[in-house]
Amino acid sequence: MQIEIIDVVREDLPSKNGKGTYGQLTVTYRSGGKVQEKKLISFSNPAVFKAIEKLTKSATIDVTTVKNDKGY
Repeated sequence: MQIEIIDVVREDLPSKNGKGTYGQLTVTYRSGGKVQEKKLISFSNPAVFKAIEKLTKSATIDVTTVKNDKGY
Protein backbone atom coordinates (compact mmCIF):
# COMPACT_ATOMS: atom_id res chain seq x y z
CA MET A 1 0.00 0.00 0.00
CA GLN A 2 1.29 3.46 -0.81
CA ILE A 3 0.96 6.17 1.85
CA GLU A 4 1.71 9.88 2.01
CA ILE A 5 3.15 11.08 5.32
CA ILE A 6 1.29 14.03 6.81
CA ASP A 7 3.13 14.17 10.14
CA VAL A 8 5.36 12.13 12.45
CA VAL A 9 5.36 13.08 16.14
CA ARG A 10 7.73 11.46 18.64
CA GLU A 11 7.07 11.19 22.37
CA ASP A 12 9.31 9.67 25.04
CA LEU A 13 7.13 7.89 27.57
CA PRO A 14 8.07 6.43 30.97
CA SER A 15 8.37 2.66 31.12
CA LYS A 16 5.94 0.80 33.37
CA ASN A 17 8.73 -0.26 35.73
CA GLY A 18 9.83 3.37 36.14
CA LYS A 19 13.40 2.62 35.04
CA GLY A 20 13.65 4.59 31.84
CA THR A 21 11.65 5.62 28.82
CA TYR A 22 10.65 4.32 25.42
CA GLY A 23 9.80 6.14 22.22
CA GLN A 24 6.39 6.31 20.62
CA LEU A 25 5.70 7.69 17.16
CA THR A 26 2.27 8.88 16.07
CA VAL A 27 2.27 8.72 12.28
CA THR A 28 -0.50 10.58 10.46
CA TYR A 29 -0.79 9.53 6.84
CA ARG A 30 -3.09 9.54 3.83
CA SER A 31 -3.94 6.33 2.00
CA GLY A 32 -6.71 5.81 -0.50
CA GLY A 33 -7.97 9.33 0.13
CA LYS A 34 -8.42 8.69 3.87
CA VAL A 35 -6.37 10.27 6.66
CA GLN A 36 -5.36 7.74 9.31
CA GLU A 37 -3.03 7.45 12.32
CA LYS A 38 -0.77 4.65 13.48
CA LYS A 39 1.24 4.47 16.69
CA LEU A 40 4.62 2.73 16.71
CA ILE A 41 6.74 1.94 19.76
CA SER A 42 10.52 1.83 19.78
CA PHE A 43 10.97 -1.62 21.33
CA SER A 44 8.50 -3.44 19.08
CA ASN A 45 10.50 -3.18 15.84
CA PRO A 46 13.51 -0.87 16.31
CA ALA A 47 14.59 -0.85 12.64
CA VAL A 48 11.15 0.20 11.40
CA PHE A 49 10.85 2.77 14.21
CA LYS A 50 14.15 4.42 13.23
CA ALA A 51 13.25 4.48 9.52
CA ILE A 52 9.79 5.98 10.10
CA GLU A 53 11.17 8.51 12.58
CA LYS A 54 13.32 10.03 9.81
CA LEU A 55 10.47 10.51 7.32
CA THR A 56 9.52 14.03 6.33
CA LYS A 57 6.11 15.53 5.64
CA SER A 58 4.79 14.81 2.13
CA ALA A 59 7.07 11.77 1.75
CA THR A 60 5.42 8.94 -0.16
CA ILE A 61 6.37 5.38 0.71
CA ASP A 62 5.19 1.83 0.05
CA VAL A 63 4.38 -0.18 3.19
CA THR A 64 3.34 -3.73 3.87
CA THR A 65 1.66 -4.46 7.17
CA VAL A 66 1.84 -7.88 8.79
CA LYS A 67 0.73 -9.32 12.12
CA ASN A 68 3.12 -11.01 14.50
CA ASP A 69 2.56 -14.45 16.05
CA LYS A 70 0.31 -12.91 18.71
CA GLY A 71 -1.93 -11.24 16.14
CA TYR A 72 -0.67 -7.69 16.60
